[in-house]
Amino acid sequence: MKEVEHFIRFGSHKERKILKSLMTQNCVFNLALNANVVTNTPSAIQRMLDVGFPKCDFFIDPQTYIIQLDPLRYYSSQKIIDGVKQTVLKNSVDRLLKEYGEPVQKIRSEMKKMRVDDIKGNIEEFTEKTINFQDSFLETFRRNDAEDDGFDDYDDVLTEGVKPKYWQRKNSAGISNRQAVAILKRSP
Repeated sequence: MKEVEHFIRFGSHKERKILKSLMTQNCVFNLALNANVVTNTPSAIQRMLDVGFPKCDFFIDPQTYIIQLDPLRYYSSQKIIDGVKQTVLKNSVDRLLKEYGEPVQKIRSEMKKMRVDDIKGNIEEFTEKTINFQDSFLETFRRNDAEDDGFDDYDDVLTEGVKPKYWQRKNSAGISNRQAVAILKRSP
């Protein structure tokens, strides 16, 4: 019989106390991390995983559904820039879209949601960047942060890194995410 794995969604840092409480009650769970929280506060997420939840496995939910939502309605805020009130993307969403690159940069530059035609010609690139983000963002951040702080000589420690366990899972057809991207690239 297959073992059931439990996941708790971590959507904001306000939830850390609740998760810590569950952990002290010996509730066994894994974490589903919200991608825009990961990009907005990578060092806090890194510490939380290393110190607070070292035995938890996790995956990063890429939040790709946001590209179809109207940014003005769902993930923007008002800021005063040079004395003028302006509508801007929330920092966490802006950083996430920056990680994903083209074609979603239109959201950042024009504050418009993506349409199918906007992404059609770049689906492979977008998929690859999304998977790369899920796979290596925290590890890359850890390495860069360690180098900035002068700890890059400790490669033996850094290679441990926090790596999501579930991003590489195979789908029902037995194809991993990386294999799916390779297939997309080959298809006409």
